[in-house]
Amino acid sequence: MIVRAVQAELVKIATVRATKWLLLGSIAGALAISVIVALVIRNIGETIDEVGVVALAPFTGFGGLPGIAITFAGVIGVLSVTTEIRYNTLRSTFLAISNRWVALAAKTFVVAVACAVAYAAAMVVCVVLFGVIVDGSPLFVFRAGGSFLVTFPVATALTAVLGVAVGCAIRNGAGAITLLLGYLFVVDNVISSIPQTRAAAPYLPLSNLQNFMGVLLSDFPWAAPVSLLYLVVVIGLLWAGAVALVARRDA
Repeated sequence: MIVRAVQAELVKIATVRATKWLLLGSIAGALAISVIVALVIRNIGETIDEVGVVALAPFTGFGGLPGIAITFAGVIGVLSVTTEIRYNTLRSTFLAISNRWVALAAKTFVVAVACAVAYAAAMVVCVVLFGVIVDGSPLFVFRAGGSFLVTFPVATALTAVLGVAVGCAIRNGAGAITLLLGYLFVVDNVISSIPQTRAAAPYLPLSNLQNFMGVLLSDFPWAAPVSLLYLVVVIGLLWAGAVALVARRDA
C-alpha cells in the first residue's frame, strides 16, 4: 500500500503544472538574485577573505531569511493538499488508499523529497555560477559555505512538511498560504525585534531553521543539531495533529 501511494503521488507531482511552474519560477528567481549579488561583489572588488558575510552571498537567493526556496517549498506543500481538496480529488485518493495516514504520509514524503532534490540541484548550479563570476572558480564557495549545501535541502524538506501540515489544517489554499507566509515573514521577526519578547526567539521554528542552516548572524544558545531536533519534533507534531484532523473528518 505504501509503495502504491508513493507511486501515485509521484505521478501527481510530475503532472500538475502548478507545482512545476512554482519550482521552475522560484529557482529562476533565486538564480537571478544570486547572479546579481555575484556581479555586485565582483564590481566592488570584495573577496571571500575580506568580508566574511560574502561566504553566504551565493546562497542569498535560496536560503536567505527566509529566502525564496524556503518560502516556495512551504507553498508547494500547502498546494499539494489544498488543490486536491478544491477539485475534490482527495476523496478519490482516500477511496484508493483507505488509510488516510498512509496517503498523506506518502504525499508529504514525495513533496518534501521533490523540493529538497530540485532546490539542492539548483543550489549547486548557483554556486558554480557565483564562483565563476566572482573568482573564476566555484571552489572557494564550496570551501566557505559547503555545509550549507547539506543543511539547505533538509531545511526545504522540513518547510515542505510544514506546508502540508498547514494545508491539512486550514484546507483552503489562500488562507493556508496567507497564514504560512504571515508566520515566515512577520511573526518571528516581530517577536525577535521587540525587547520584551526577544528572549523567546530561540524557541521559535523559523529562528531554529535559520540557526540550523547557519544563516543566523546573531548568537544562538544552542548548536545547529539541537535546532534540527527541535524542528523535527515541532513540525512532526504539527503534521501529526493536522493529519489527525483530516483523518477524522470528511474528505
